[in-house]
Amino acid sequence: MGTNLDLHKKLRAPRARFYLADFHVHSPASADVRLSPHYGQLSESARSILDSVPESLASNPIEYESAVISAFPPSEFLKELISRRDSVLEGLDSDSSEAWAIVAITDHNICRYSCDTASLAWTQLSENRIIVLPGMELSVTYPVPPGVGDGVTS
Repeated sequence: MGTNLDLHKKLRAPRARFYLADFHVHSPASADVRLSPHYGQLSESARSILDSVPESLASNPIEYESAVISAFPPSEFLKELISRRDSVLEGLDSDSSEAWAIVAITDHNICRYSCDTASLAWTQLSENRIIVLPGMELSVTYPVPPGVGDGVTS
C-alpha cells in the first residue's frame, strides 16, 4: 500500500475529511505504562515525573492513579497528546486546519485520569482540536469448570 503519507494523499477528497484517531492509549496513570517494557520509550521528562511515584503503588491501581494525578496532571498529558498529534500531522504534510485528532484513553481498572483529561480537552476543544474519549479496560476472571475447556489452550 505504501507509506502513511501515500495513503493520506489518496484519501484527500473535496467532500471527505479524515482525522487522526487512536482508540487504545494508556495514560501515565495506568500501572501498565509503568510496568511495561516500553516504559523506556517515554520522554525523559515523563519518566522523570513518573519515577517520583513509587513503583510499589502500581499493585493498587487506584492509589497509583491518585499519586500520578498529583505528579503528572492531566493537563500535562493533554499537552503531550497534542504534541504527538502535531508531530504526526507534520510528517503527513497537513495544514493546521486539518489538525484534529480523536484519542481514546483506556487504562486498566481506573478511569479518573482519562475522564479528567477528556473534560479538560472538551473545555479547550476549539483551541486544541483534540477529542479525548475516556474508557477503561477491565480485568476479568472467568473460571472454567474442569472438563469444560478440555483441549483449549491459552
